[in-house]
Amino acid sequence: MAKLNLNSALGTVRGTIDGFVYKTINGRTFLTKNPVFRRRKWSGQQKRGHGRMALATDYAKASWADPAAKAFYEEVRRARKAWRAFSLATGDFLNAPEIHTIEVLPRNKGGHPVVRIGATDDIGVVRVEVTIRSGKGALLERGAASAKDGRWRYEVQSWRGSETVEIEVQAYDRPTNCTVAKLRFAGAQ
Repeated sequence: MAKLNLNSALGTVRGTIDGFVYKTINGRTFLTKNPVFRRRKWSGQQKRGHGRMALATDYAKASWADPAAKAFYEEVRRARKAWRAFSLATGDFLNAPEIHTIEVLPRNKGGHPVVRIGATDDIGVVRVEVTIRSGKGALLERGAASAKDGRWRYEVQSWRGSETVEIEVQAYDRPTNCTVAKLRFAGAQ
């Protein structure tokens, strides 16, 4: 991709001329060759990728229509010195959160364990939900974790920590992408 320095007579150039595309991004002008897609057969995976990208673009456009969401992505752009907030919103849609750790900590003041979760996202995790089921699959409790010092904590209400349980964690980002991780905990003796 060529970078252009235009003289003041031309000012800003955008569009397609003679098979070349002129783009201006953050005041800088770039020259690229116009892509040719005639008679190309897209594979199923490529078609799914195009569909996902179309959904990501729709999400970014909807974010632009919401002043609060637009301001959020603009702030992230400024903090990261990124080129385009719209691209950050598109990428946020395409990248789901990651859950790195699920830890069961000793009992809190109420005598119940605490579940600590390490979850990250390219823009940020906005919500973490925890579900605790008995070893036989019966729901014991479900609730939202709270963020503290860059980690998420869930204060257990009913489970005492002695029996075997399955802990399921769901982490969500701003576009509501969800990642699920499970931990089978044998119980403290």
